[in-house]
Amino acid sequence: MAAGGWIKLHRSLLENPRSRDTEWLAVWVTILLRACHTPTEALWDGKVVSLQPGQFIASRVDLAKACGVHSSKVCRLLELMKTEQQIEQQGGVKKSVFTVLNWSQYQKAEQQNEQQSSSNRAAIEQQNSVSPNKHRASRSRRMKEGKECEEEEGQPLHSQNLNLMLEAPNLRESTAPAFLSGDDLSDDEWLQRLEGNPAYEGIDVRKEFGKMQAWASVNRKRPSRKRFINWLNNADRPMKVTTPATPFLSHNQF
Repeated sequence: MAAGGWIKLHRSLLENPRSRDTEWLAVWVTILLRACHTPTEALWDGKVVSLQPGQFIASRVDLAKACGVHSSKVCRLLELMKTEQQIEQQGGVKKSVFTVLNWSQYQKAEQQNEQQSSSNRAAIEQQNSVSPNKHRASRSRRMKEGKECEEEEGQPLHSQNLNLMLEAPNLRESTAPAFLSGDDLSDDEWLQRLEGNPAYEGIDVRKEFGKMQAWASVNRKRPSRKRFINWLNNADRPMKVTTPATPFLSHNQF
């Protein structure tokens, strides 16, 4: 019998009408608690035997003392459990070897549970014991990638204050046209200038700016003025519908 551990009580026990008999229930639970959960060697009738999971050695008196039920009642209940194929009993000189039938069906070996729990704890501890140098290296790599991304796509825009800045000083000085640079313009002034540009006539500049910001957020891109200019250049322009003038017909043309 194992000195520690636990057992499982299946809910189907409630469907057995005998479970309402407290003495029957006390004997049955005691049997489950006395049974081995791992292969164990024990002394029985002067010889060493190997008990398998679900087996234990006890006498009628031992069970009576363990569950608090009179020994005569324990004897009758053991016979009943053997008849209903709950247990098997191999008699000895003073004690018997009891076997709980269907043990593996309702009880999972505690050793397997403990091994699984140990494996889970080991995996968690291994994850939590990652070298601090690895964390620093990962952080340094992310910072480097973020810096390269800023150099490639330009200084990020903040969605709340529309911090529309040009990507880099060399773009302001060499490649950005005077109309688009707006070094001395605020965000709102710069958008107003774009709205007045004939090249973007018919385009809702501020609406397109909102679309660009949403696209950049979903695709994890950094919005910039250069990116927004490219966005406007690819925006769909509304078609102009011109209505031909109806010619005036004189009376002489009829």
